[in-house]
Amino acid sequence: MFNNPSPGPGSVGEYQVSGVPFLSSSAIAGAAVHNFEFPYVTRDITVKNLVGVTSLGVQGRNYYAVQQGSELHLDIRTTNLFIYNPGTAGSYSLCAGLTCIKRQDFPALTGALSQSGVG
Repeated sequence: MFNNPSPGPGSVGEYQVSGVPFLSSSAIAGAAVHNFEFPYVTRDITVKNLVGVTSLGVQGRNYYAVQQGSELHLDIRTTNLFIYNPGTAGSYSLCAGLTCIKRQDFPALTGALSQSGVG
């Protein structure tokens, strides 16, 4: 039998094809953080609300605020997405395209390696 390698973080083809859809929409309480642990690495994400790739990031300074009524499209590779509501209760919608790269084959994003912008 063939022993073909499985796709990894550098597999270009995984990011060139359409992603497998991952959809979610929910209410979120004030000062709450929702963590999405994607089963596979994302290819792209569209979201409405405050987003980041670490829990500390969205509660600190490393986040991106999406204005009320607008949406944000990100062409990023990640295995986690944190949505934070700093004010009163609100809601969010999320659409992510997933690759076939397993989450355990992707490096964890932390601030430990002094990566600017990751907290």
